[in-house]
Amino acid sequence: MSMDLAKNNENIDREKLVHAGKLHSVHWLILSLSIMLTTAAWYFSKEQVSQKIEERFERETAQAIKHVQERIKLYEQALWGAAAFNNANLLHKTKEWSDRPHFAT
Repeated sequence: MSMDLAKNNENIDREKLVHAGKLHSVHWLILSLSIMLTTAAWYFSKEQVSQKIEERFERETAQAIKHVQERIKLYEQALWGAAAFNNANLLHKTKEWSDRPHFAT
């Protein structure tokens, strides 16, 4: 009978271990919540990175456009200066030619 009692205790211990080793609803709940929180954190992080990249792109394109516009204004001023110089020089040369004495040939 002591053998039967020992086997019975051993079977009870084995059943307790098997039962303790199974995933219960609380474990599944914790696992599901962990997966959902991880997914939410990943999505939030991905959105933040995308937003920062977009803001940087917008800032750098605005800065590039500003620099191009400034350069175009400088070129425009240089062209206006060259045109004014050319007009003034042309008037000077025309007056110079008209003031010159003409020699008969």
